[in-house]
Amino acid sequence: MLKRFPGRTLEEIDEMDWARYTRAMEAAQILDLEEKKVASAKGLIKPSAISAADWERIGKLEDLMEEYENGQSD
Repeated sequence: MLKRFPGRTLEEIDEMDWARYTRAMEAAQILDLEEKKVASAKGLIKPSAISAADWERIGKLEDLMEEYENGQSD
């Protein structure tokens, strides 16, 4: 953990809001997947450059977004 937070003491790391940190890391992963999907759609990277696991996650995110959008019109 010290590598992730250089210059921070163990006490500072102990006092972190871990739930908030985890949500931020999950959001960063979602943004990374979205960037990969867009880059692939624009032809900037080959679809094969994206792992099968990432394509599966992208599909799940697309399903969630569709579900959310459909729920908003109700």
